[in-house]
Amino acid sequence: DDADGVLDFQDTCPWTANPEQGDASACAGDFDGDGALDEADTCPTIPNPDQALTPCVSRFASVTYTRDAHAVDATPDGVSAGTSGGALWITAEGHTLLTNAGGLGGNRVRAVRVDALGRRWFVTDGGLVLQRPDGYVLTLTAQDVGGGPQGSLRDVAASAERVWVSSDAGLSVLSAGGWAQIGGDQLPSADVRGLYLDEADRLWVATAGGLARFMGGMLEEALAGLPDIGELWAVDAAEEGVWLLGETGALRLLPEDMVAPEGPLSGFAAVGASPAPEGSTYLAASDGIRRVDADGRLFEPGVALLPG
Repeated sequence: DDADGVLDFQDTCPWTANPEQGDASACAGDFDGDGALDEADTCPTIPNPDQALTPCVSRFASVTYTRDAHAVDATPDGVSAGTSGGALWITAEGHTLLTNAGGLGGNRVRAVRVDALGRRWFVTDGGLVLQRPDGYVLTLTAQDVGGGPQGSLRDVAASAERVWVSSDAGLSVLSAGGWAQIGGDQLPSADVRGLYLDEADRLWVATAGGLARFMGGMLEEALAGLPDIGELWAVDAAEEGVWLLGETGALRLLPEDMVAPEGPLSGFAAVGASPAPEGSTYLAASDGIRRVDADGRLFEPGVALLPG
């Protein structure tokens, strides 16, 4: 907070106090608010008031590492991807690469999310990074005044009111009141792996000890008694309900928290799910890309769907 009472991730001008938020002129000509006008600023996107450093000069050609992709999130406007060499934004007009030279906290991007407001969130080895639609880049770390996400960061989910970050130290939550930490005293385990925010604004939390769900920022329940698919790694969207992905298989939960008729699909480690044509689903698995058809039949990697 720059002393205007509005947290940086929501502030129209994070480095210059503008409590009314309606006056964009507070940042006019000085995007990062460091007192150096953009035209003369050695790095116009990163606060650098003494101009003694040149943080916009990259120390290595990170583009050579972008072939090692870790995460992807697609929207109607384009595709955001997290790589070992930065964050890629791909559209019909081309692509751009965001690295530490442009304000990214770290070049290894482990997770990517684009929220309903068009903000891009990146989990990096140097902290949680927000890239707003206006281009402003902000890195949030545990060392920040007022705190930040704790532990080794893994995943992120965001709504207009809250941001959740998973790690081996629990679940970090950012709201208008600042950061809060939720640990193993409320969750099945403090070892939190994957997050998924569904269309009903319910947050699904995959932990080493099981599954939990939040509604409106409050813990709704820990879902117990589910078929065993090993330790959970992630939760993803399904055509109907959600996919639970674990070290020994995958399981689909229907909207009423009932297990789908096909039951658990086992014999492989599942880490991701994505919709496929004709009501089927692609599963990212330890042995390749598997496919589940609309009737819940599981196909081995490389095997085509049988006619319905």
